[in-house]
Amino acid sequence: MKSRTLVSILVLILIGAMSLVWLSNQNSGETKLVTGIEEGRLKPCPNRENCRNTDDPQEKFQIAAIDDVGGEKWQRLIEVLARLPRTKLVSQNENYRHFTQTSKMMRFVDDIEFHNRPEIGKIAVRSASRLGYRDFGVNEERIEQIRTLLENSINQ
Repeated sequence: MKSRTLVSILVLILIGAMSLVWLSNQNSGETKLVTGIEEGRLKPCPNRENCRNTDDPQEKFQIAAIDDVGGEKWQRLIEVLARLPRTKLVSQNENYRHFTQTSKMMRFVDDIEFHNRPEIGKIAVRSASRLGYRDFGVNEERIEQIRTLLENSINQ
């Protein structure tokens, strides 16, 4: 009986905490979409810890570009991201692709952008949450997962 009560209390605390996070994100006023290319670079991260960006001027937000000397990864990018759950292509042109990915439980939308730079054999990447302040490493993990999936798609 005691363990059942304890589990019920923990579940209620978890639901309450998730509700607070959701409400704070709804009221944060930080839903302005900041995506695209500006002066040949991906737009910088807002000053929040829920973004990683190859081109960001602040070191704390930077992440390495994806190596793509032969251009094969750029060619496979849409195919690889189509395999990720709740991910869709929003826009693209010759050297830019913008995807969104929606979280399963809370339905938060994150932006994932790629800027192809064939002249240097790199793909710059930016992954950012639209809401909140922290992402607990989700964007960095997502970029590393995509990097691995692209690498594996070439080595098959």
